[in-house]
Amino acid sequence: MTRLALIGYGAMGRLVEQLAPEHGFEVALRFGGAEGRAGVPIDGARLRGVDELERLIDALRDGGGAMTGLAEKMERLLANADASEAA
Repeated sequence: MTRLALIGYGAMGRLVEQLAPEHGFEVALRFGGAEGRAGVPIDGARLRGVDELERLIDALRDGGGAMTGLAEKMERLLANADASEAA
């Protein structure tokens, strides 16, 4: 089963999450919604559970603006997770 990350958790994000299992997908991570309001951190370990993460980062970078900043943050989180695992 392919693991997804949802960027935003409005009406569309909730619909994607609802339909995902029917189409062979699992939502591994959400950016936004209750998790964001509750202060649940997005860290490298949580990002590791997302399939095709490099494609996600590239797509965010191509979006420009705030999306580029999110892509850079994700890359830093992954680098920090790699360094922690290596230590």
